[in-house]
Amino acid sequence: SEWVLGSFETRQVPVDNGGSGPNYTWQQTGTHIKLLIDCRETMQNKDLFVECKASSIKVLDKGAAESEQLIFEGDFTAGIKADEAAWALAGDKHTGGQRVVMVAEKQKPTESKAQHWRSAIKGHPLLDPRTLATNVILGKLDM
Repeated sequence: SEWVLGSFETRQVPVDNGGSGPNYTWQQTGTHIKLLIDCRETMQNKDLFVECKASSIKVLDKGAAESEQLIFEGDFTAGIKADEAAWALAGDKHTGGQRVVMVAEKQKPTESKAQHWRSAIKGHPLLDPRTLATNVILGKLDM
């Protein structure tokens, strides 16, 4: 018999109804999305610059080594309400470092596991919506 070339795509098992990508993790409920973006341990609020639009996010460290440094950039999988997005620096209890935490409301709430975002950022690792918790719609995200 002949060999057939095939391909397959793996999916992440959701953690807190979200997943992880390069330099960040994310969570979601039916109405909100939360990004937790790694940053340098000594970063201060005055160093943080976040540009959050309905379709994209860009995070800069303006206090890094005499020039600004891009920490994170990407296009959201679906739209968010950028006017209501909030972000802050927060300690990471697992690593002892800091993270930029951004929480935003989804433009279109998701009402079933099948409608949930499969990734926070386009082109980043996908999660398997079949393995989402049954209470994902009712969840609540804290800042």
